[in-house]
Amino acid sequence: MRISCTLVHTVTTFAYLLENAKISQSDITRHIEWLVQTFMIVPTDEALLKSALKSRIVDYEDAVIERAALQCDSSAIITRNIKDFQLSGVEALTPESYLKKAGQI
Repeated sequence: MRISCTLVHTVTTFAYLLENAKISQSDITRHIEWLVQTFMIVPTDEALLKSALKSRIVDYEDAVIERAALQCDSSAIITRNIKDFQLSGVEALTPESYLKKAGQI
């Protein structure tokens, strides 16, 4: 069951961090398979990148994240950097705020 979405870049960054942490290749594969099965992966294509140029968010990387969230009809962007998403068309929540809102803590 896919519960939310993430960008392709998140998956590759996750793999990079696991490799740097000296995680075994079999465990990295298992974690990446879980990530891909759990989340809808939003492709970073030309249309998404052009759409981000029209965002009210000044930081381009954050604008790409916002537009990906809009594209997959996400109800929230989960980030520790909520101040950069004040102009977002999608609500930004810290992980803790999201879990509280979802009734998980």
